[in-house]
Amino acid sequence: MEGWNRGNVGSPEEPNRRVTKDSIARLPWLPLTLFATLLIYAFGAPAQLDLESDSPRYVMLARSLVDRQGYVGRFDLADQTETQYPFAYPLLLMPFVAAFGPRAYLSFEMLSVVCMVLSIWTIWFALRKWLPDKEARSIVLAVSFLGQMQMYSTAILSEAAYMAASFLCLGAMER
Repeated sequence: MEGWNRGNVGSPEEPNRRVTKDSIARLPWLPLTLFATLLIYAFGAPAQLDLESDSPRYVMLARSLVDRQGYVGRFDLADQTETQYPFAYPLLLMPFVAAFGPRAYLSFEMLSVVCMVLSIWTIWFALRKWLPDKEARSIVLAVSFLGQMQMYSTAILSEAAYMAASFLCLGAMER
């Protein structure tokens, strides 16, 4: 324990190891960022359904799929075709509607949170092919904590899933 003081980091066997810019740069920044955004996005999710947007339409469309009625908009006098695209989003909601019912808003929002965290990973996946790691990391860190990202991550909207799929496709095309 001799020579080991508060200014040193590590075990008593490595008394001269200090925190430097290089040691901070070697931290697993992407898993830490994904975990931090998961916590921020998840705790920012409201527990009620936003009736101002297309959220109720997506939930009702997922419910009509669970009831085996197909892509039929049962919520207006006329079908709203804009809420029927992309087809995959009501399909993503469908297992949650089947398991927890059409009022399980928190589970729908958690799906959006997971999709948004996945989209942050896919942004890294796509950008690291075009940019140096340092620049790609800076962009991913900036995008991760934007207010707009948090807003879309807690809404029952297709934006989070669409963004994850788009950046995954961009990254895969550049392989």
